[in-house]
Amino acid sequence: RLLNNADADCNVTFGNYTLDGVADVALASCTAVGHNALSGVLTSDASGSVAVGRNALNSLTSGQRSTAVGYYALANCDDGDNNTAIGWEALEANAGDNNTAVGTQALKYCTGGHNTALGAKALDELTSGNYNTAVGYESLHQMDSGEENNTGVGYQSGSNLDGGANNTFVGAST
Repeated sequence: RLLNNADADCNVTFGNYTLDGVADVALASCTAVGHNALSGVLTSDASGSVAVGRNALNSLTSGQRSTAVGYYALANCDDGDNNTAIGWEALEANAGDNNTAVGTQALKYCTGGHNTALGAKALDELTSGNYNTAVGYESLHQMDSGEENNTGVGYQSGSNLDGGANNTFVGAST
């Protein structure tokens, strides 16, 4: 489809069904590598997105300037802007804006915004919370919905927190 689109500009695609949803829209500066990467029904608002890995950003329709690297990274994100996901299933269910996840399943179920997770399973159960930061394996990983402004640094830091706001945890298993 991209081949026959005169309005598309500066896009790179490699793999089965990459950028498959592009019809006659002015999509620009996207990169898709891997089976089903960036394969959703895209609008020109999706410009500037990068997807590397099977099903990375495969549901994106209008979100802008997001980067997904890894199997199912940002796979279910349809309109979130400015997100970065690196790792297997990182930010898989994302619907929010300005999230950063680095690590296997980091921020996997997140639909909130402005969250940062660095480490495998960091903030992996968070759904609707905002402005949280987790650094370390399973840091803040029991938080599931509505928690805001929490920080965890260290292996399993704050991993038993389920509810609450404005908390800081530093150190392993704190």
